[in-house]
Amino acid sequence: MASFDEREAAFEKRFALEGDRRFIARVKRDRRVGLWAARSLNLGEGETEAYAAAFAQASIGKSDDFVARDLLARFAAASITMDIERVRRKIANAQSEADAAERG
Repeated sequence: MASFDEREAAFEKRFALEGDRRFIARVKRDRRVGLWAARSLNLGEGETEAYAAAFAQASIGKSDDFVARDLLARFAAASITMDIERVRRKIANAQSEADAAERG
C-alpha cells in the first residue's frame, strides 16, 4: 500500500509543478505580448516595461479571447488599426516562446 501512496503523492506533486509551469509560461507570454503592444503604441522605454508588467498582471485568469479583444480595444483607443487575427497570432507565438523558455 505504501507504494501506491508514494506514487499518488508523486503524481500530485508532478501535477502541481506542471500547473505552476503553465502559470509561469502564461505570465511570461502576457508580458511578451504586453511589450509588443507597448512598442506598437509607441510608448517610451520606461513606459514599455511598466505597461508590459501591468498588462501581464491584468491578464491573469483571463481567457485568450478576452486578452485579444482587450488588446484590440487598447489599439483602437490609441487610433491604431490592428487586425484581431494579427493579435491572436502574436499571442500564439508568444505562448510558444514562453513554453519553450519554461522547458529550458
